[in-house]
Order: sequence, then C-alpha cells, then structure tokens
Amino acid sequence: MALNVFGGSPADVTADSNGSVIGGVALKVYTSALGGQQVTELYDTNGAPLAGVVVSGTTGDETGRVAFQASDQYQILYLDAGYGMRWAIPAREAFAAASTALSKSTAALAAAQEAQDIATVSGVKADLAKAEVDAKLGFDITKLSPRYVTTLRTPSNRVLQSATRDPLTGNYYAAQAGPANGSSTDLHITRCAPDGRMLDQCIFAGGGHGSTVAIENDGPNVWLWFRWTYDTTGSSFTNRMVRAQYQPGTTVLRDDPLVSEVPDFADNTLVDFAIDQASDRICERVFVSTTRERFVLRKLSDYKAGRNQPIATLITDDSQTGVNPYQGHVSIDDYLYVARGGAGFDAPNTITRYRWDTGVKTLIDVDRTAAMPDGTFPEGYNEIEGVSLWRGPGGTPSLLFGKAIGSAYYRQSPIYAFNPPAGDDLVGETLRRIGQKERGYAYITPTAADTATSVQVTFAREFDTVPHMTVTPDSNVPGPWVKGVSVSEVTTKGCLIWLTRYNTTRTGIYWQADAS
Repeated sequence: MALNVFGGSPADVTADSNGSVIGGVALKVYTSALGGQQVTELYDTNGAPLAGVVVSGTTGDETGRVAFQASDQYQILYLDAGYGMRWAIPAREAFAAASTALSKSTAALAAAQEAQDIATVSGVKADLAKAEVDAKLGFDITKLSPRYVTTLRTPSNRVLQSATRDPLTGNYYAAQAGPANGSSTDLHITRCAPDGRMLDQCIFAGGGHGSTVAIENDGPNVWLWFRWTYDTTGSSFTNRMVRAQYQPGTTVLRDDPLVSEVPDFADNTLVDFAIDQASDRICERVFVSTTRERFVLRKLSDYKAGRNQPIATLITDDSQTGVNPYQGHVSIDDYLYVARGGAGFDAPNTITRYRWDTGVKTLIDVDRTAAMPDGTFPEGYNEIEGVSLWRGPGGTPSLLFGKAIGSAYYRQSPIYAFNPPAGDDLVGETLRRIGQKERGYAYITPTAADTATSVQVTFAREFDTVPHMTVTPDSNVPGPWVKGVSVSEVTTKGCLIWLTRYNTTRTGIYWQADAS
C-alpha cells in the first residue's frame, strides 16, 4: 500500500492555550472537518504502525511535532484532540500533484505561487494555506454573483444588525438591537438553524447595537466577542470589548461569570471584531474618525494570550468611509472585506475589498440584492447588515452577508453568499418572496340586524399565491353584539370580508393577508 506523509512542518505542532508548545498530545484522525470516518490505519514516518492515533513528539527538538503516514487515498485529513475543533493537515504528496497540474496553466500557476507566498509571509499554518490553493483560485469576489442561502426567522419587529455562522454546527447567530436599557440597548442574539428556523435566543442587557459579533468555539460552547456598551448592574457606560458565552433562554448581565473582558490594544475606542478560528486569525476594526478606520489583523492565539503582535494593519481614508455607515467586516486570506450602506441615508449597499499588503481596493455593488422581481423593496427599506466568513466541511471559504428589508413587524433577514464555484453547497430553504404580507382596516355597516354584510378588499400588490387571511373585529362587545366575522372568495388580488351583528352599528375590521 502506498503512503502519503502528513505534517512535519514547523507549523505542525501541538500547543496549549497560551501558545506554548507541548508534547504527548493524542490526536484522532478523521476524513472530514465534521463527521466523516476515523482513520486508524496509521504509520510513523519510518513506516512503523501506530496504535490508531497520532501522538505529538515528547523529546528534544521533536517535542510537540506532529508527523505521520496514511494511505495515499487521502489528500487531506483532520486531527482531533478533543477540544471541539479539528485541524486540517494536507498530504505533502498532494502539493506535488497540484503543482504538476497547475503548471499546465500560466494563470493557475501564478495564483498558486501567490498562495505560497502568502503562507510564507505569514509564517503560520502554511500547510492550511497550501491546502486551500483550490479555494484561492476560485475565490475572486469580483467575478462571482451573490447566491441566496436562507432567511433567518428572527423577530420581525427589530432590524438585523449582523449574522455569523458557527463553523461546527452551521447554525447562525443573528444580532438585533433591543429596546432601550440604561442609556443603551439590549443586545438580542438569536440562534437559527441552517435552514433559518429560530432555535433559541440570548439577551445581553445593555449589550449594545451588535453591528459586528464574532463567534468562537471552545469545546461544546459558543462564545461571542463584541463591544458591551452599558453596564446595567453598575449603571454606567463601559464600552469594553468582551468575550461572552451564549446562554440560550437567558438574559445575561455584565457581571455574569461567563462574561470577561479581552485585551484592549485599541485603548478603549470603538472596536469591532471578526474571527476566523480555522486559520487562527482575529481582525479588529477601530473607529478613528468619521472618515478613517483602522483594521488590524492578528493571530487569535496571540490576542487571547495578551500579545500585541499585529500581522497586518490597514487604514481606510476615503470619501466612501464617511458617506456610507459601517455594517461589518471580515478578513479572508489576502483580503479585508468591509460592508457599508444604509437605509434612508442615500448610501448604496456595497462591500469593499482591500488587499492587506497594498491597500488596493475594489468596490462590489450589492445594493439590489434581495430586491423584489419589480426591482423595488417593501416600503423602500434595504440595508446590508453584516459580513462574515463561513468555511464549509472542505475548508473552502465563502463570504456571507445579510440584508434587512421590509417595514417594522414585517422585516425579513435573508442571507446571501459569494461562494466559489467548487465550494460547499450553502443553499437553504426556498426564498420567501419579499413583501408577501399585507394588512389593513375596513369598515362594514350591516344592511340589517342579524344579516351578514360584506365589503370588498383589494390588495395593494398582487400576491404570487393565494394568501391566508386573518380578520378581527374592532369591538369591545364580541359575542352578544358582534356575532361573527369571516372571509370568502380569497384570491391573489383580494377577498370579501363579512360581518354579522345584533344591530346595524358600523364596525371596523382588522385584516391581514400572508403568503410568505
């Protein structure tokens, strides 16, 4: 049986939470980042069989080192130390085969060399970067169109502010600013299934706006990174960056033991976070002025250990920054992506791509994404809300962004993705047609007592399908006086509403049509 070699590079070592190299860590080997099959037929680098797991080195220069062999049917495998995440480790032989194939295309070879250069400059997890050569070749956002993914069933009375996706479960964590609380707002985080169904919710009292909420997996728990605005327990502003555990069905206070401050390298200014845990990266956005923002890229492990060691820094200073409100950011490979736009601000919805090393920028227009077939938006409300990274089971990155459309109590939160052609399938439920709800108020004066009398209701916009109708009398004497309210002849264009009363008093009827 032919074998491939996995690991053995300077980046392939086991470390503790402080970043210190440790040996003797037992690692199970799997065929996928999630699920998959465990691989137990393993060999050391000399070809001697291993006991079903890989153990990092324990002596001398080999301390912490991970290197092993497995069947050449595997091009990439995943190591699991029992911490809740798996570490992608590609075969060395796969790189050689990829280089041979890429040499047949000048453009492909140039892209592969670019990926190799980036990995060399970063000096961290070079193997991960090499394993994602295919993703880099296919991930040019300027040549892709956004694809609909799903619609999050968040409470419709509040506007989506951002949404990020759990890399382990595929669930979404959607942020909405709640009602005022102590000179700030409560931060409502709703967890939704991959198909958009609401699962549960956690409220952070005084937590703030939620324009960007980053996600981190730590074992079975999900931790959220954001700027907590107001301490309701101490009745004071904090504006501190925190790491808080998501606790379903709970209202979390600032002094909760599962809320802790994180290092403040920005000196307590307005800060937003984006995390790519698979590549050990955290990207910090610092508000400098109305026209200037500073973005700093670091290793997540460095940040958590209190080490202020930036990998890259980029300052935006252009007219767009001042005109379009900030709506979120994320770093993927060589690029920083910043979402901007606003409903009612005459500010189009855009995503600006900046190259980290040169600052060269490209503007991507997503203003019309999520529009109805006639090109309009319900009540004219259309606002980009957040931008985030999703790596599917194969590690391929996709750029996700949300939209808020429709009026209060009828708002929807669709999610879209720029997804590489060979990337993971992100398509969720069928898109609900935007605006397929309507409500109104009609009066009926009965022609006679105890006689059913109708009024014709015509919808403002024709529905795609026949809607469900709900009718309620506006009366404090239901039963003895208002004997019945009903509908009939419901079509995509309208319906008849019927009223029967004990007398002939003019009565108002609330109605709602819903085909979503």
